[in-house]
Amino acid sequence: MHEFRLDDKVLADEGVSQGNLVPKASTFPSGIKALADYVHKKGLKLGIYYDPGNQACGKTMPESLGREEQVAKTFASWGIDYLKYDNYENNNISPKERYPPMSEALANTGRPIFFSFCEW
Repeated sequence: MHEFRLDDKVLADEGVSQGNLVPKASTFPSGIKALADYVHKKGLKLGIYYDPGNQACGKTMPESLGREEQVAKTFASWGIDYLKYDNYENNNISPKERYPPMSEALANTGRPIFFSFCEW
């Protein structure tokens, strides 16, 4: 797979109180969907990093814990092709419990999104 992958610090803090994922406007002034369209026109796939914990690595915003369906739908609407899912801030919940909800949520979007996971 030839891909362009976005890592952490992609999202803005605004909007998360409502559970929304909002790209950082200073980094993605046209949004991630526009970037995905551009990357796809170049024959590449677009990947993104996210984690299933309560907070991202920077501890400034909540992640997908309990919001897997909403997060997966957002990624699908943006045109994401690859998700690297990091079991960071896992609250001692095992990966066996953590990863299936996102896997199912991604499958429910109808968009083929490659699901990769890690833990550190």
